[in-house]
Order: sequence, then C-alpha cells, then structure tokens
Amino acid sequence: MRRDFRDRFSLVCKATPSVMNEMYRHLTGDSSVPGTGIEKAVRERLLVFLDSQNSDLVYDMRTLHHDGEKEKCFEKFFEEVEKYINEYELKAVDDRRHGLVSHLSVAISVRDLREQISARLPNETPIPSEEWLRLQFMPKNEVFHSAVNYTGRFPLKYKIQSRQFNAFHIDAHYVSAIQMYLKDFVVQNRENCVLLSVDDKNHIPVGEPGIPIASIYRSKKAVTHSNVLNIAADHDTASKCKLTPSVTLVIDIPEESSGDFYSGQVSVSLKDTIFEPSSPLRHVAEMRKVLGLTGNLGKPIRVIHSDGGPDHRVTYPSVKLGLIAMFLLDDCDYLLAVRTAPHQSYRNWVERIMSILNLALQTVAICRSTMSADMEQILKSLSTMAAIRKTAQGNDSFKDELMGSLAEVKQTLNDLFSRLTLKGTKFNTEGAASDALMAELWDAIQELDSTVLKSDTQSKQLEKRPKLKEFMDHCTVSRKYFFLIKKCGSASCHICKPPRLSNFDSLQQFPDPQPSREDSNKYMAYSEVYGKETTEEYCPSLKTMLSPAGDDAPQPCKMTAETIRDFVKCTECIKPRYKHVLNIM
Repeated sequence: MRRDFRDRFSLVCKATPSVMNEMYRHLTGDSSVPGTGIEKAVRERLLVFLDSQNSDLVYDMRTLHHDGEKEKCFEKFFEEVEKYINEYELKAVDDRRHGLVSHLSVAISVRDLREQISARLPNETPIPSEEWLRLQFMPKNEVFHSAVNYTGRFPLKYKIQSRQFNAFHIDAHYVSAIQMYLKDFVVQNRENCVLLSVDDKNHIPVGEPGIPIASIYRSKKAVTHSNVLNIAADHDTASKCKLTPSVTLVIDIPEESSGDFYSGQVSVSLKDTIFEPSSPLRHVAEMRKVLGLTGNLGKPIRVIHSDGGPDHRVTYPSVKLGLIAMFLLDDCDYLLAVRTAPHQSYRNWVERIMSILNLALQTVAICRSTMSADMEQILKSLSTMAAIRKTAQGNDSFKDELMGSLAEVKQTLNDLFSRLTLKGTKFNTEGAASDALMAELWDAIQELDSTVLKSDTQSKQLEKRPKLKEFMDHCTVSRKYFFLIKKCGSASCHICKPPRLSNFDSLQQFPDPQPSREDSNKYMAYSEVYGKETTEEYCPSLKTMLSPAGDDAPQPCKMTAETIRDFVKCTECIKPRYKHVLNIM
C-alpha cells in the first residue's frame, strides 16, 4: 500500500521517497518501525523539519545528512556557545544567592546570540541557522509534543522578567489628514528633504549601589539560563537616578506616499535625567548631531514629526525658539514640524522603535557604582532632583562623581542598544548634546534678536521682542498641529537669507486639511489643496471652542470626585461608572 501510494502521487507531486512515506504514515496512521537505522534517522529529522515549519532548516538538514565529520560541522560554533554561557554565568549571576539569581539575560534574541557567537569565530566557521540554534535550547514546555525536537544541549530557554491605552480625540481624523499631506510633501521633495521622527522613551530607573532595579515596567521573554532565576528589585523601588533615551529615526523616504516610512537610521541618545534633562534646545542639538552623522545636515528642507510632548509641542514658545535656531544656524529653506493629536502618539513612526529598545532591556537590572563615602552621605540626605541639582551647583566634585557613577550603566545600555537593528541597519548610540552645541543654537537666536531671554516661555513675552516678532510674522506659520518656517524667496530681503534651492519657487505653504466637496466627512487630497491658501478653520476642536453658544446651551460639567454623587458598577468590567453628577458650573 505504501509503495502504491508513493508510485501514484509521485507522478503529480515532486517529493522525495522519505517525504512520500511520511505523508502515507500521517494519512493512514501507520506506526510501523522503520526498516533500517538510516531510514529512522531520516524520519526523525524530517519530523523536526515538519514540526518546526521553518525553511531555514533545509541547509542544516542537508549539512547533517551523513554521519562522520559532517555530523560535527557545527561543533566549533556550539563549543563557543558553551564558553559564552560560562562567561555569562560569571558576570551575571549574583554570588550571594548561590548562582540562582541573575540580573542580565544571555542574549536579546536568538538572532542576537547567533551574531555574537559568529563574531567570536573565524569567518570560515560553519554557522547554523537561527532555527537550528533554537532547537538546541531547553523546550518551553516538556509536555508539549514539540518538545521532542529540542536537544537540550544548552540550558537556555525563554523566560518572562501589554498595555497600551489609545483614547479617542476629536482631532484624530483631522491630524491623520495632516500626516497624509506630510507624506505626499516629503515624497514630492525627497531629493532635497530629510524626514525625522523623534520621541523620548520612558525613563529607565537606576538602582542604588548593590540594588539592581528592573529597567522596564513590563518584561517579556528573553534567552537566559534555564537553571538560574532572573529576578531584580521592582521598578517602583526608590531610585534617585534615572536615564532617558531620546530616539531619532532618520527615515528613508520612499518613492511613493504609500511606501514604507518605517525604515532608516535609528539613533539613541542616553541622557542623565538630573544633569542632562530633556529640553527643546537639547532635542534640536541632538537632531543636528544625528543629521551630521548621517550626512543629511546640508539638505535645505527639513521635516520633523513627533508626538507633541512638552519638548516637541509646536504651540510652545520654547519649542518654536529651538526650531527657529535650527533654521537659522543650518540656513534651511523650509522647516516643518508636525505633531500627532493627543492620545494618538502611536501614530508617530519612531514610537514603534520603543518596542525594539525593550528587547535590549528585557530582564536587565542596573545600578550605579559607589561614590566616595562623603558623596554618598550627601546624596543620601537629598530626596528630590531639584535638591540634587541645587547641591551640585555649589559642589562640582559631587556632580562629577555622581555622573561618573552612572558611566558604567550608560556604557552597558549603549552596548545593548548598539546590538539592535531596524531592517538590517544597526542602531547608533550617542551621548547627550553638550552645552557647547546648545550654546551654538542659542547664539543663533541672539544674533537674530539679542533681547530674547531663555526665560521667555510665553507668547506674550516673545511678542515684546521686536526683531524676533518681525521674523515670525514674515517667515513662520503657526497652527495647532504644525509649525512652518519658510524663506520668502527674495534675494533682497533683510529678514531672511536668499534660498539655496534652485526650484524654491515651487515650494508652497504646507496646507491645512479642507473637507471634500463630495463628502464632508472626508478631506481633500494633497494635490487639491497644495498651493492654495488654507486655514485651520475646519479643525474640529477649534470649531467646538469657537462655536457660539446660546443661553439655552448646556453648560459643561466637570467630572471629579467632588462633583460625582453616585455611581454604579459595570456588569462587564466590574468597574465603577458615574451615575449622577452635580452641576456646579
């Protein structure tokens, strides 16, 4: 029967006899013992391939097809893995817990482990596929049928060391149209344009000496030793030092607006939250630094996309000053900064990089090194970042020692981040922008208007600076969700410099979304509004704020603990929901 089955279907299906025999066994439930040892070995490897469903195993299976020397072709690689695991145990395991506690994972992923071991071996050494390496680990669950495919050669397995709340905003559709316009604009000017997506990752707590703290709030699986516990102090343990990664994605602009905008060069700047706090001027300095490293600093059109945090919100005067400083210092012809709607930060391209960074932070616990006894005593008496900064102002040695105690932690995290990739492109890691780079930007503002002060953080204050106000009225367009700086194009203008682009006249003001004539629930295409004078009168939140309300219009009610008088429990989520609100407006 098996022979008839193989002869019948071999006419219409190209498959080896071993595959045909396995198909027969699977369909008929045949459990007969293989006739020879070779047939048994072939069947075992075929079952591994079928269970794994990974085509990368084809190379490994063919390489291991014969006994003898070929059977040991990956032996050098696996020996190096053994050495690597032994080195890991020495540096990552807590000796006080008898070798059962670690603060660092063996590798970020199987791919990362394979790359690390390959880098330690000569170029001609045979390297197994990621799937074959994974099958050398301990099985995830010993009772699963797939556990028979694991060899258990290395005591490694995945261990765990989702949340995202997306609230709706009335301007979500409106801002989506702005983002579509942005894509069309950068594609239209891709030869002379650079597109950046920027954001700050949530801070990373740094434990006190001897108390490593989990680097992220929620951990996922990572490769670690199967006989070692991977634990650390919880993230909410008291910590006085924190690090903030600022992430910049220089996007490879596709040829069409429907193309892939999630590719390019990622740069991570790790900053000390106490002495290197995030600010609009520091972010601009870091963006210029990244542009210089990627060779895009000279492009005359610059587009920046962010989630609208306090350091990137284009309506803030401090953010506008930073963007104007960049525009003046780099002699840009066109600078556009766009932000997402509130609660819609996931629309920012660089936001997807944060999940990749989390791979490097899985099961990593960090703590700073010990300072001198006097400095540790000073730090122990300080409870807030403001107090630490105030003390450091009159004590330079205290600041230097505290920053020095974080140097090893920064180096560890930078090494982890530099091993990450985005579509084959490795991440860059940089330090925080220096005071000299920020001073260079501030000098550009002072050259424009020497009366501007760093304390000018309100629009009313900027309006009192005559030369700055003249420049902003002449060259800038301020909207709720984007800020545009554009030269006028006149060679004789005394306010802005002559344009660098030969086709500058074709550059028009960035348009505001306008409702479609056919369907008011949709917005016009970019080609219909580009080059026309538009306003933000159709922004839903502005329409709500500006719409007249009569005497009979319902008054808004503030829902707080003081105004809620009764509540009921939801039958689905068992959470309280307000039942009656006292109107006090």
